[in-house]
Amino acid sequence: MFDFFVSHASRDKEDIVDELVDMLKNMGYLVWYDKNELIAGDVILNEIESGLKNSYCLLLVLTDNFMKSKWTYFETGHFSALQTGRIIPLLYQLSSVNKEVITGILGNRKYVDVQRLNKEQIVSECIRSLSKSKRENENLVVTSKLDELQKKLASYETVNSDLISLKLKEYLNLLNSQSEYAILSAKKLVREIACDLLGRKSFRFDSENIKNEELYALIESNNIGSANTREYISFILSMDSEGSLKKYLPIINRALENILIYYIHVKYSIIPDTSKIEIVMPGEFKCNDFLDMFEIDKKVLREDLIASAETAYSWYEYNNLTHVAVRDSFSQKIVGYFSALPVTDDVYQKIRQGDFKDKDFTIDSIQQYIFSDFYKLYIAAVAIDPQYQNTGAFIRLYNALIDMLLALAKERDIYISEVIAEASTKQGEKFCKMVGMKKISQTENETDVYGLVLIPPEFRLHNQKGRELFRLCELKFEEYRDYFEAT
Repeated sequence: MFDFFVSHASRDKEDIVDELVDMLKNMGYLVWYDKNELIAGDVILNEIESGLKNSYCLLLVLTDNFMKSKWTYFETGHFSALQTGRIIPLLYQLSSVNKEVITGILGNRKYVDVQRLNKEQIVSECIRSLSKSKRENENLVVTSKLDELQKKLASYETVNSDLISLKLKEYLNLLNSQSEYAILSAKKLVREIACDLLGRKSFRFDSENIKNEELYALIESNNIGSANTREYISFILSMDSEGSLKKYLPIINRALENILIYYIHVKYSIIPDTSKIEIVMPGEFKCNDFLDMFEIDKKVLREDLIASAETAYSWYEYNNLTHVAVRDSFSQKIVGYFSALPVTDDVYQKIRQGDFKDKDFTIDSIQQYIFSDFYKLYIAAVAIDPQYQNTGAFIRLYNALIDMLLALAKERDIYISEVIAEASTKQGEKFCKMVGMKKISQTENETDVYGLVLIPPEFRLHNQKGRELFRLCELKFEEYRDYFEAT
């Protein structure tokens, strides 16, 4: 999926569009721009239609030249007919007559008057609209995930993965062209997966002629997959092929995503491995990364404990040394992260007493790393996507956090003197105990608060980086012994 499709007049490329596209791409967003996407031999109309169907937002670069282009009117009309993504009008240099025409056409739709904004503000408006589009069109997001899973299956280069990848690709193509056959295609895909899963158990059955209800009975009786996965398999296999695709599409896509993730985990559990996981260090995050983190939170945390993506991003904007993460290098999705906030003394005491909620945190609760000093750190979150919990993702993430603390100490003489964390999951509790944190209170949400003193060092980190951090904290304590003993 593309984040933005740019509709513009060719005459505006050099003066306006090239720079706008470069700014978005440099920030990590995927942009459909004819200059980059169309190559010799392409059927232009087909490529444009495909780009429009696979974009979250349509950027209209509205100029006097735009009004003279036939393609821009086609793109706007076609995207509107899809009724999926958001249209973002950007008003550039328009004559008074054309501006009156455009604003009349737009009606109540809000537009961005670029004459009043700088370049960064224009891009920021586009990104805000993109975030809202993704929240409003969850089915587009799920379809995008199915597309990623299709590519992942193809990358394994086995007979079964290739076969299922092709059937998934067929399903995705039918959604965009002959949707009346998509349900039948989904059933064939799930049949193929179910037969392969049963084949791993060495069951003998006629995969060509077995009825769907008999196939599901074998899946159910042999406890293949979680209860949810089996329910999704049953739902797809029992669907009426003549049923309303539009009515059931969100459920079908969510079911396929769940089934495929389980299938990949079972069949190709060695992947993803650490060779496919990249570290994302502080200062390297994009706005979209916080949407990925929010999706992970929804999988592993109670809803009432989750801070919104916008809230977490505001923390990061205020202090970009608050997050470290790991990313799947294939999908480019964040699959695990730490949120580590240097908090004020007042907020630290509230957290110790259990009197806080992450979603209520504002930037007033957080400190910036400006001066060489001692800071108190709140681990607001440590979360790994369930699909990656049996890989090396956590170790890579854990080491990245230690690297950040080492860099602060060695390069800027900034030390964390105390750490506090809320253990709201079994994984969180395990992490707290692993590094030697002690339970100090309980919150009103019936979760436990753990604390740890780093200076003087009371933690236990057994790897080489951990021992190096221990030595630095030990030396800093000796240097400031009187200060710490007095407090």
